Amino acid sequence: MTAYSYIRFSTAAQQEGDSVNRQIAASRDWCKQRGIELSDKTYEDLGVSAYRDKKRVDLTEMLEAVELGTIKAGDYIILENLDRLSRAGIDKTQEIIKSILRHGVKIVSLQDGLELDSSSVNDLVDVIRIALSADLAHKESLKKSERVSAAKRAQREQAKQGKAINKRLPYWLEREGNGYQFNDGVDAVRLMIQLRTDGLGFHKIAIQLNASEHKPRWADHWSDTTIRNILSSPALYGRYQFRDGDGVDDYYPALVSYAEFKAFQSAYTASAGGQEHHNHLFGLVRCGACGAAMSKKVSKRKVAGALKHYKGWICTKMLSGACAQKLPIMDLDTLVIKAVKRLKVSDAKKVSREANQLDREIDSKKARLDEITQELVSGGGAVGILSAAASAIEQQLKELMAQRKESVRTSKDEIQALYELRDDPERFNIALRRVVDQIKVFHKGSSTWHVAIHQRNGHLISVAAFRKSQRSPWEYMFGNTAETVAIGSKTGLEPWEKDEESMNPEHWETGITNPDYEHKEVCED
Repeated sequence: MTAYSYIRFSTAAQQEGDSVNRQIAASRDWCKQRGIELSDKTYEDLGVSAYRDKKRVDLTEMLEAVELGTIKAGDYIILENLDRLSRAGIDKTQEIIKSILRHGVKIVSLQDGLELDSSSVNDLVDVIRIALSADLAHKESLKKSERVSAAKRAQREQAKQGKAINKRLPYWLEREGNGYQFNDGVDAVRLMIQLRTDGLGFHKIAIQLNASEHKPRWADHWSDTTIRNILSSPALYGRYQFRDGDGVDDYYPALVSYAEFKAFQSAYTASAGGQEHHNHLFGLVRCGACGAAMSKKVSKRKVAGALKHYKGWICTKMLSGACAQKLPIMDLDTLVIKAVKRLKVSDAKKVSREANQLDREIDSKKARLDEITQELVSGGGAVGILSAAASAIEQQLKELMAQRKESVRTSKDEIQALYELRDDPERFNIALRRVVDQIKVFHKGSSTWHVAIHQRNGHLISVAAFRKSQRSPWEYMFGNTAETVAIGSKTGLEPWEKDEESMNPEHWETGITNPDYEHKEVCED
């Protein structure tokens, strides 16, 4: 005969205390008194509640061992108390006990003084004792759960009133009177934000942090997971987030605005990476003919004995014969870099706080729409009502998105910083994606192209690129957005196509002034 100990407790405080040692020592004493061998194999579910009936890996493994005969008939399972098996009530406790006893394995509950075998399920006294123990454990857990819930509700109300509460704080914050302030960890978090904004992944950020003077509070090194958790925390923009999705804005001192927080969560921070590592325009260029992405291709050729690189952007659908725009546009990155200083600046006075509020409303509507979609899929509600609610939210989202588009701000400093990154393709690409939504390319015949640079703030920069021959220098004309948009109303044409005179390359080459275009530059290959 062999005895196996099953240990369970539900709180970290018990783990830090003597709960494990106490339960093992009690099992050892019981076995010693009866001359029974205590197995080295101990089943432990540490920090797991039996009341909430969460998944308990070792309990499952132990029950499987009973089923398979690894724990044999005549062996013992030793518990400190029957509530170690379950606090979910009489039925659940009896179900687990019966599944063990029917295989001839005995159960010992040390504090209850119970020794159960297969006959116990028909023994009235044992059945009553099991039921009483299970019922008391369930009621005790229920009361404890109600006390904890009440305490959390009280804390939530205090938080909504702006009062500081007793809780584990984010790494960079500490309690100060009836509020919070930044601690020494804030510099590490600022560095994380900067590195993430520069396009570094969590792993590279962790490497840099580990090589720095900044140390984590609860571990000996920074990990990818820790970096990810910190950078995704709403506390960065001052929000105290409850588990149910509700929360309190402006509760903590904010390190960043909500808009800045969203920016380094988004695709704008993604690295160009891999083969696109040297592509200034990665992820932005679209074919004007079919709307597909355009990818950068580099070819090499010897010219006068020297190896020369040629950069072209070509429609990805054309590669499979699905687009009529067959030629690549050459040196598009040069064109865009020249266009950077002509990007339109927003009115800085309007934006910041309104944009943050709009972003929050948009995220809230999207979350509710996801919930309704899940209910429709699962059949959890009246289809008509849910569909109507979804339609209403979708309309609200459209309106909010339109307002948000108008509120996007592009500052002079942002444009200057972007231009200064022109020799660093990867960082230039990351910064450009924060300002530019997409770049559409239209081939207009021969060596003539039109390029539309759509800014995120709603402005449009139009550029004409042309040259007399492959060996001639490129010439660029940069359009004035306001004038271009107002030129005409010919259906189906791009803004710069509305004036027939502006479409005549001969006028550009002879230097005739165009109302559509305000500047001409010559670019040598």
